[in-house]
Amino acid sequence: MSSATTQHASMTALQVALDARPGLDGVPVRSAPSLRADASTREAVELWDTEADEDWRLLGNRRKEETYRIHGGIYTLKAGNSEAVVTATRARAVALLDEILDALADDPTLGGTVRVARLARNQLNQDFTDTGRWCLIEFWIECEAHLNVS
Repeated sequence: MSSATTQHASMTALQVALDARPGLDGVPVRSAPSLRADASTREAVELWDTEADEDWRLLGNRRKEETYRIHGGIYTLKAGNSEAVVTATRARAVALLDEILDALADDPTLGGTVRVARLARNQLNQDFTDTGRWCLIEFWIECEAHLNVS
């Protein structure tokens, strides 16, 4: 693992963990944005970017604390415009968010890449297109890690 940051390792570990979950079977789980590139997507979980803060602990032994948030999104789209479609689209997006929460509960260290990872925030957005109703849940997973810089 890098001594500069755990961001790459934790995003990779999270993508692998989510991709292996039975509740996400058939749902593309990507470690980078691609929704705009594929208009046929009906469901997806994506990890978009991170933003980190570093706090040097002891300069003598070159240790630092790293805290960052992985920003991502859950996307669902269902054909139709009825209230039943609206609620089904939103319910499916929330079910995918539950899978992320369960993955973090199963392994809050993301395969040992961080000390702890937890859902810090989420935001639900919904609207319609000419192909149906969509729901997007943006989420932020906060990660904390120790790094020994060589």
